[in-house]
Amino acid sequence: MCKRYISQQEGITLIELLAALAITSLIIILSFSVLTSTFKFNDKSQAHINLRQEANILITNIRKHHQKQEPVCYEQLEQLLSSAQILDSTLWLDKKEFREGNCWEPIPSTGGIPDLPVTFTLTDPSQRYQFEIDTIIDGYSRNEISVDIPNQPPVDDNFYEQIKNNNVFIYGSDFGIYGSTPVDNATNQHGTIFISNLNQGNLLFTGNNEVSVSNIYINKKGQEIIFRSSTKLGAKNTTDIVRIEGNVQLNNGGSRIYANTVYIDGNVTFGSSAIIDARKVIITGDVTFKNWDAYILADEVYIGGKVVERQVNIVGVRKKWDELDNGNIPKSLHLSSPSFHEDSWYMENGYEVRTNGDLSDGSKIYSHSNFTAKDWHPDTSNVTIVSKGDIDIRNFGGSQLTGILFAPQGKVTFNGGAFRGVVIARDGFFTESNPSITFTNVSEFINNPERAPFK
Repeated sequence: MCKRYISQQEGITLIELLAALAITSLIIILSFSVLTSTFKFNDKSQAHINLRQEANILITNIRKHHQKQEPVCYEQLEQLLSSAQILDSTLWLDKKEFREGNCWEPIPSTGGIPDLPVTFTLTDPSQRYQFEIDTIIDGYSRNEISVDIPNQPPVDDNFYEQIKNNNVFIYGSDFGIYGSTPVDNATNQHGTIFISNLNQGNLLFTGNNEVSVSNIYINKKGQEIIFRSSTKLGAKNTTDIVRIEGNVQLNNGGSRIYANTVYIDGNVTFGSSAIIDARKVIITGDVTFKNWDAYILADEVYIGGKVVERQVNIVGVRKKWDELDNGNIPKSLHLSSPSFHEDSWYMENGYEVRTNGDLSDGSKIYSHSNFTAKDWHPDTSNVTIVSKGDIDIRNFGGSQLTGILFAPQGKVTFNGGAFRGVVIARDGFFTESNPSITFTNVSEFINNPERAPFK
């Protein structure tokens, strides 16, 4: 019976054996291919990192010479490279080819330091990988910007006088600018944004915004000021002071802070491509750079805490904290909290009492609760809206609204083509549909403080 059992068992056929060998060979080939690709990828990634570091060193050195307006020679730059090589005929400064034996000389300019175009290509020792740079090193205008800002208004000043004298056109605890909303000074005027900490909440800037007013004061002590995307706070040759109290996060995407003087009372964290660009930068806390492409660019840099760098991320003269003259620290802006008049005051001064409806030139509206305007309007000028709740202006289309929006117990939302005037809102000013926002001093609408809708 045992013999009959054995005779009934089947072995592995030649075809099955060949199939098994083919499958095994295929697995081995695929595994080897994956390993080879992995090694090549790692090799390429490491070469790219090394070349990028070398490129950062070159850019940092060129920027130093450019900002100090000192000449730099080809050999000086070549000596900075530990392993990478500059390919022949690929280094260009100020759109001029830069070869061995050449030196770049700054061109004197009465208008300041011009931008410097820089182009070069690096190759690794194996000559297999390259890294290209095509950028512009920003220049600086030497025209001094002088904007007188009282450190603290006299005690007997009312709120109208305070915002008039300090050119305040946005006052509140939040500022939600949408998309690529531009925020500007009116011609020949110096606007001030004052963001308070009344809501005890974080402040979030998003979108491709440019806030290019003369002075920006943010008091978010104990909170976070978070920049996302490519938001720009301040503008070169326009913004004199950016003064921030609170921790600042300049996240990935090219966030920027520009001003003559940037003062941050807190910690600062830099993500990819984030930059603080100023003549003087003062940071009381720790500074952390999480990426090679992030920089502080300044003539003078004072940092009170620790600095964590990925490479040379601070371009400028780093000074000791005890060298800082307190007189160089921009003082905080002190504003009192606005309040309402008695209800009868608004009626006696020609205000309509309503919570919604259309707006027309010269409208003066007082609402006991929220006020809403939700229909399309043509351009509408010199409007004053006073609300004990929120002010919500939507579907204004591409039209412009000018005037004063006063909601000291709520927030203001605007959805239209443009707003020009003054916004006072405890819970913040928010925009939709990318309007332009332009500062105008309160005195353009009200030149008699006794006629101001707030006290």
